Amino acid sequence: MDVIDHISKNPALPDGDATLHVLGGPRLHEFLAEMHREVFAERDGELLTVGEMPSVTVAEAALFTDPERAELDMVFQFEHVGLDHGTTKWDVRSATCLGTLLHLHRGTPYVYQGEELGMTNAPFGSITDFADIEALLAYAERIAAGLDADLVLEQLRSRGRDNARTPMQWDASPHAGFTSGTPWLPVNPNHVDVNAADARADEQSVFHHYRRLIALRLSEPVVAHGDFTMLMAGHEHVYALTRRLDAVELLVLSHVSGADQPVDVGAGWQSAELLLGNVGDPPTDVLTALRPWESRVLWKVGNPPDPDGVEAS
Repeated sequence: MDVIDHISKNPALPDGDATLHVLGGPRLHEFLAEMHREVFAERDGELLTVGEMPSVTVAEAALFTDPERAELDMVFQFEHVGLDHGTTKWDVRSATCLGTLLHLHRGTPYVYQGEELGMTNAPFGSITDFADIEALLAYAERIAAGLDADLVLEQLRSRGRDNARTPMQWDASPHAGFTSGTPWLPVNPNHVDVNAADARADEQSVFHHYRRLIALRLSEPVVAHGDFTMLMAGHEHVYALTRRLDAVELLVLSHVSGADQPVDVGAGWQSAELLLGNVGDPPTDVLTALRPWESRVLWKVGNPPDPDGVEAS
């Protein structure tokens, strides 16, 4: 349910920024509880409700999804989006590294179309190439405020929502096989290299790595139900965590920089087996330095599952 935290208005409706008077309004919890009671309650167990909430905090998300309150099952919470307001390296290795981090985390992963191919931001040349009303209004407001046009365009290219709305890249044909007509936004020119047809044919592609991640979640309960422990919380370049369920434990390492990075996760993992990685030629010692944008999933205790052993749709 898109921007579901906008449904309760400030009763006074004062002048000013409309968003401020509809976000997280005073009767939001009441309305969500009413909707659950009147619409969804009779089909509990059959339906999953997900609320997209642009401004909700972690603490508020816990309230909205508390089963005892009977409001929502899940929320999309955007605190993390503001942590990376710069340029990001996007290629096969970085896409599979970040995919590993997402899918091996605790919680339910969502895949937005094109993410599983490693689709990238589009090379918008000028403001006339944008269609999103938010981007167009932001450009006009910032130019009127005296900001440099090139700087504003750079910001829109890296963060604008139109990047997520270019046509799906099915193949290398004109318009990427999306349509024989004229799409609402131009197809990214890199569709000749980044497309579903080529990805399906390449076992080392982002697409097949996502399939292996999904298969692992379906075949190994620790991924879906295991607990979560953060390691090396202050490290600038390595995101490390463990997942544990009964006697099974996974160590997930995601390295997000362009230079080799040593790792030290403490004793107990030297004899672990490499279950899944995103860089070819796995090292003999699984705890050697991580290569640029490398992820590794290590398995400890028992026999490791086969990530290719379950067909993932």
